[in-house]
Amino acid sequence: MSSSTVDENAFRSPETNPTSKETVPKGIRIAIPIILLCLMIIARFIPSFWENGPSMTWAIGAFGPMLSCLLAVLWWFLLSGASWKEKGSGFGLLVLCLVVCSLLLHPSLAGLSVVITIPLGIAGFTLGLVVMSKSDTFRRLAVASLCCLIFAGPTIMLRNKGAWGNFSFDLEPRWVPSAEEQFLASRKEKSNAESEQIAELGPSEAFPDAEWPGFRGPNRDGVQRGVVFDVDWKANPPKEVWRIKVGPAWSSFAVAGNYLFTQEQRGPEEAIVCYAADSGSELWSSTVES
Repeated sequence: MSSSTVDENAFRSPETNPTSKETVPKGIRIAIPIILLCLMIIARFIPSFWENGPSMTWAIGAFGPMLSCLLAVLWWFLLSGASWKEKGSGFGLLVLCLVVCSLLLHPSLAGLSVVITIPLGIAGFTLGLVVMSKSDTFRRLAVASLCCLIFAGPTIMLRNKGAWGNFSFDLEPRWVPSAEEQFLASRKEKSNAESEQIAELGPSEAFPDAEWPGFRGPNRDGVQRGVVFDVDWKANPPKEVWRIKVGPAWSSFAVAGNYLFTQEQRGPEEAIVCYAADSGSELWSSTVES
């Protein structure tokens, strides 16, 4: 009887067969995304550490991370080395995660999703790809999607109180009553006969000699004449006479005698308000739906 040689690899299962291409995970290139992740972090915090930099430094913090994220997406499609099937599936999962998080954002953060939620989500997705670069497609995309949700998801629990000049945001939990809501809850309407008469006239008409009748003063030059302020606040610090809560606004004040006029937001209404300069008490207000 003749003998024959049998290849022992033919009896191995696909999981243990070293020549089986279907079971060998295809790694991806990770040098570029690691650099981009570092650039995202640097760009976001440059305005905070470079306070005396060029006037447009804030733009680096605002749009630098998003630009790095767009480059990360280009890397995924063009230079990652993943299969086109994995690229398409990964991009679809990324978009799905970002859309879900964006739809759940507080209205005050909806317009900021492109500078907060979306960059965080793409950064998380990219980090997941880097960590799982040697794994199979399923595990890699699963971890990347989970990292996307971990990074972007917490933003749905926040709301934005405002932004500073260095493009840092004043964020707080969305379930905590805002300063405006607390102000509206505690505010008490006050009125008197004198306020009703003044309400029909602007500061310049009711008080022709008003010290500061409008924006940037009587001459619209931003110069205060008459009263001189001591510039050495260390030797002669100003003393606070009173402090009150007002609605959010960008408006300045008009000053006429003992009356302070300004504009502020009160919930869904915009209000023109007059305060007493000596006490801070509200004398009258006129509101319109904004």
